[in-house]
Amino acid sequence: MSEDILLVLSICDGRHLPAPPGYSLLAEAKFDHQILQSDPVPLASHVDFNSELAWETDRRALQQHRLHKNPVKVEFYATSDATTDLRQLLGYVVLDTRTAIERQTGAEPEVKWHRILGCRPKSAHELPAVQLGLSLEPNPTGGSSVLDPTIDLSETAGSEPEPCEPSDPQPEPVVPVLDERLGCFQLGPPAGPQELFTLTVIVVHARNLELLIPPEVDLPTGTGFSFYYSLLGCDIVTDTFNNIVQPRFLAERAVTRVRARLPVLRRYLQQLGSIDVHLCCGDLSLGSASVPLAPAS
Repeated sequence: MSEDILLVLSICDGRHLPAPPGYSLLAEAKFDHQILQSDPVPLASHVDFNSELAWETDRRALQQHRLHKNPVKVEFYATSDATTDLRQLLGYVVLDTRTAIERQTGAEPEVKWHRILGCRPKSAHELPAVQLGLSLEPNPTGGSSVLDPTIDLSETAGSEPEPCEPSDPQPEPVVPVLDERLGCFQLGPPAGPQELFTLTVIVVHARNLELLIPPEVDLPTGTGFSFYYSLLGCDIVTDTFNNIVQPRFLAERAVTRVRARLPVLRRYLQQLGSIDVHLCCGDLSLGSASVPLAPAS
């Protein structure tokens, strides 16, 4: 039988975050179709989360997640102090599960600074970032502690994890870089043979949106509603519509050109996992839907 373990996400400090008055900050982490949330903390330019989120798994399942490069996606929200139903997406970080290292219960986590993607910086010298770390711990409630002899555990033995594929040796997330000269986003190293791809997102129709409005919340008047999502690190906001019961809007298309090698593009799509489309009223997110990217990869 495979050993039951915990995949633990440690969230420590944040810096250079936008801090609208009257809001708190929370982190929402997604892994293996499970969503965990941290407790809200006061939102300021520098924040102290001092929080850990843990998913129950086993070594066989974790090995499969690593082979398929399934990430942990951490999203950061500014929430109103009056209610957590209204929240504003600040940005996100994508973590590779292959970077998780063994940690004994009670030991200090190993964390490092990660740039928060999709979060507009105050200046070029004050980039929003957060201290995060992934670790593996014994599951105190697990029913088995016997290792499965068919699983290769060499990459989780406490040293730096080895890549699963020789052609893609870097465990760091792929970050899109705008190439203004070519008018496209570059994924991965620009040297060598590359291909041009087109990534298109179309918002066509919506219904039952009124169910997302909390009954005890008074929404700001005169702002209307819109959809928001992040595409290759760029914020996309659709045109405003006013009737949320019978929303009528023209289908809106966002098109981006991507230059990359096909394996790198597939890795990037697997790293993202999904595109989250938010229904917004002004700067408030009333709810979101995840559009999986697996079919595109």
